[in-house]
Amino acid sequence: MGDVVGVIAAVTGVVHLPAHSGHEHDVAYGWAVEPLPLMGLVVVALVYAGLAVAAHRRGQSVSPGRLVLFAAGLAVVVVALFSPIDPYGEAQSPAVHMIQHEMLLMVASILIAAGLEQRLVMPVSRLLLRPVRSHTRPARLWRRILLTVGSPWFAVGVWSVVTLGWHLPVMYNLSLANRTVHNIEHLSLLGAGILFWVVLIGRLPSLHHTTTRERVGALAVAMAVGGVVGAAFIWWPSLLYTGYLDARPWFGLSPWDDQRLAGFIMMVVDMPLLLGAMLVIAGRWARRELRSDEPHNPGTLPLMASGKPTTTRSPHPHA
Repeated sequence: MGDVVGVIAAVTGVVHLPAHSGHEHDVAYGWAVEPLPLMGLVVVALVYAGLAVAAHRRGQSVSPGRLVLFAAGLAVVVVALFSPIDPYGEAQSPAVHMIQHEMLLMVASILIAAGLEQRLVMPVSRLLLRPVRSHTRPARLWRRILLTVGSPWFAVGVWSVVTLGWHLPVMYNLSLANRTVHNIEHLSLLGAGILFWVVLIGRLPSLHHTTTRERVGALAVAMAVGGVVGAAFIWWPSLLYTGYLDARPWFGLSPWDDQRLAGFIMMVVDMPLLLGAMLVIAGRWARRELRSDEPHNPGTLPLMASGKPTTTRSPHPHA
């Protein structure tokens, strides 16, 4: 709990750690803006603004709610990358570092994904889907790539590899020791999170016709992966990351207790979001069922795509 209170203070100012044995002076962690990540955020914001303006000119204005969600997602990224959360979590606290990971992988990503809609990305989707109309070998390869990327199993696979990979001791310690690797870690967490949420709860054009069962199954896999990582933080009998051997977590917590707190933080963030997404998907399916007059096999779940009812025609005898 002390680390959570500390993070709130970190976001609003500078974190001061008092001097103690082995440290002659106070250690301060403040806001620090790195040019490359900042440039990336500015480019993303400008592209989004350009797409929103283009949609407005087509008479398809983006809803204000979408704009707010996307802006909120970028704001969460700014806090995660440039506030004292970043240097303090990297140097002193696996729990604060976990908060940063969750902000990128789960919170900012779902806000950014929710800020996207079909009318906004129409020029991009047309550009990506145009080559599919050709019957050439490159076009067939591109179609397979788009089908794969739009699959919930691919999305949860990427999410799982990124989540598990960066929390392995060898990769985690490497990210603590190398700033370039640390930035790559941040980018991959955010990218994997956006892909995950866009595919599972988004309403963007896709060649892959995703079923409700696929979405729920992918969310269940993510819950299992998050549960394994969180449990490792909580129950591992020793300190997982050597970079925190000399750390000074908030309020006198030992590094091992701080590591356990990191696992609880991951559980508290991941499980409600993933379970909530399941409920949203189930609600969409239930609403479609209520609107549909077409009988269906109760053992199967209908497609999450547009869901236009199919019609059957009586077979005509051949002449």
